[in-house]
Amino acid sequence: MNGERLAFMGVDGIYIICKDGTQMRRLVEMDASLHKEDLGLWSNEMSTASWSPDGKWLVYHRMTAAGPAIYKVNVESGIETEIFQGGVYPDWRWDLAPASE
Repeated sequence: MNGERLAFMGVDGIYIICKDGTQMRRLVEMDASLHKEDLGLWSNEMSTASWSPDGKWLVYHRMTAAGPAIYKVNVESGIETEIFQGGVYPDWRWDLAPASE
C-alpha cells in the first residue's frame, strides 16, 4: 500500500481510515454481540488484516461454522471472497524478485 490508508480491527469488524484520520469506514462487519462477555474470544475469530501490494485487497481469517477460513475483501467495493477453509493468519508475500529472462 502507498501508506495513505490503514486498516485496523474494531469490536465489530475491520475498518479502514486515511492516515489523516478522515474517511473512516467499516469494511468487514462482524457481530460482536455473540460474545458480549468475552471480547477476547471474539478477537480470535478474525485476524488482523494484511494489505495486498497494490492496495486493492485485504486478506484475513475468520471463524466459520466449518472452522477457520481465509478471506479477501476488495477495499473499494467491500465484496468479500472466501479463498479457502482451514487457514489462519494470512499475509501477502509478494516480495520475491521477478524471474530474469
